[in-house]
Amino acid sequence: MERNVRLVDRYDNDMISEGFVLVYINGTWGTICNLAWGRADSEVTCFELGFSGAVLIDHSTYKPHPGNILYDVRCVGNETTILDCPSSDVDEGGDCWAPAKAYASCTNYTVRLTGAHFPGEGRVEVFYLGSWRPVCSDHWDLSDGRVACRELGLGTALDVDHSFISSEEMGDYILNDVRCNGSESRILDCPGSTFIIGKCNSTRSARVRCSDGVRLVDGRNSSEGRVEFFFKSTWGTVCTESWTLNDAHVVCKSLGFACALKAFTELEFGYGSSNVYLEDARCTGRETNILNCPNAQFGVRDTCLFAGAGVLCSTEDEHIDLVDSSNFLDSLVVYYYNGQHRSVCRDSWDMADAHVVCRSLELGYAVIIPNSDISDGSGNEVTLDCVYCSGNESSFFDCPGVGIACESSCNDSRDARVMCSGGNVCLTSWCNLGMNSQGMGKR
Repeated sequence: MERNVRLVDRYDNDMISEGFVLVYINGTWGTICNLAWGRADSEVTCFELGFSGAVLIDHSTYKPHPGNILYDVRCVGNETTILDCPSSDVDEGGDCWAPAKAYASCTNYTVRLTGAHFPGEGRVEVFYLGSWRPVCSDHWDLSDGRVACRELGLGTALDVDHSFISSEEMGDYILNDVRCNGSESRILDCPGSTFIIGKCNSTRSARVRCSDGVRLVDGRNSSEGRVEFFFKSTWGTVCTESWTLNDAHVVCKSLGFACALKAFTELEFGYGSSNVYLEDARCTGRETNILNCPNAQFGVRDTCLFAGAGVLCSTEDEHIDLVDSSNFLDSLVVYYYNGQHRSVCRDSWDMADAHVVCRSLELGYAVIIPNSDISDGSGNEVTLDCVYCSGNESSFFDCPGVGIACESSCNDSRDARVMCSGGNVCLTSWCNLGMNSQGMGKR
């Protein structure tokens, strides 16, 4: 298809993505003269040439290009060709002052975050003329950061920062003078965003930390799914080989949940498609971010046999804990389900039930069922359920009877208790039951 527009350099050589704008007028190629030439005009030109967007650059160093002139083009931005834009008369054989000559720089626009220390954060860079260019931190604030995070699909900006631009980068194009109001969908839509060679008063590049650096995908709801993290501009996955409940706790907490109910290692939510993965994090469970874990390592090598670790995070409707332990072994079994604090009546309690509770909390296996008749001591009203686990369930909430009150009488002096062999546990401070009791911790 023949186009009505092309780009040329100052010697009239055809250019692919950047140059003076020529339009086909009255059977010949002419130029556009417009001191008010702006982003909408450039975007219509670039869209017509098959690009996804346009950027503004400082081109005042280019020499004038004589020829037929189309004056005062004023595009709205939704036109399909530059000739559809309102304009003044055509001056055949005229000339145009160089700064008024229409110039377009087209791009298949992409933005990324680099130099990350945590998922969803890093230096903001824009791909332009075949290279990744830094964004100058002059005027960079939370409004700008919100636009960057929104554009990347990473929620909103939590904070913004800056880092130094190298002398080599200062000698090349830099996106300068970004002044977003916060509602834009792209950085390049923000007022002032212009690529200029070597102009950045702060000599620092913009950084941002976004809220959604970790996500759960392919689950039935927002509280479960395969764990993915945004790192070095791509969504990576987690190896299942060393994935533990403590690792899952950290992920769930970073997503705003109380803790994890289960860590999935059998690819329940499918394989991850990325070749970037996290392995062997060895979290204690107290970290606020998966990358804070002692041994968190990212890789791209083909050493991760199964990349697809998943989690089930606790909502306010269900979580389990062990409380009221003076020796961190003999503990009362309590849980939160359907808006109620509940416990298990000892009339139905046996080792099969106890094994499932210990397994659910990664506390090994049940050693004994203590016979002490001790209530939780909190004064809270606790509903007692008669639970009948087979012993094979991986989660306590899979057991029959959970959430169903006993038909027979059972007072709180006959709450079920358990002593587990050891391991890790979802601390009461993570899955707060609202009870005045002591959570069982890792020792």
